[in-house]
Amino acid sequence: MEHQTQILIVMIGYLTLLILWGLYQGRKVKSDTDYSIAGRKLPGWAAALSERATGESSWALLGLPGAAYATGLTETWTAVGCLVGIVTAWIAIAWRLQEEAEKYQINTFVDYIAKRHGDVGKWIRIVGSLTIVFFFFFYVGAQFLGGGKTLHHV
Repeated sequence: MEHQTQILIVMIGYLTLLILWGLYQGRKVKSDTDYSIAGRKLPGWAAALSERATGESSWALLGLPGAAYATGLTETWTAVGCLVGIVTAWIAIAWRLQEEAEKYQINTFVDYIAKRHGDVGKWIRIVGSLTIVFFFFFYVGAQFLGGGKTLHHV
């Protein structure tokens, strides 16, 4: 019972610190640019890590090690290929996209495409938003499934 009390105290303390940190940082948000891209003050490495954490999520933590366990060390080529692709994309594309985002004063990729295609920009935003919302349901479901499987086995 004492062990469970310690775990409960740590969890409550951790959640309390997270909430307090969120409230503190939330006071700095004055516009949608502050909220979505940290007012263009976020360092590139932090944006890159955030984007990759979102992009890789459960499959990298559960699927890739599981595939390596099932098929052997040849599966490490998947990880190497992903890493090379990610680094190449950031080197080749990221700086240009950042310059374009500042030029057009946009915060999202859908906004960027819409601004570049002026006349149909409204429809691009609508279709892009609906597409994101549709696939977000599957993404969130996959995260819950991956987290649930992890907790079940742990």
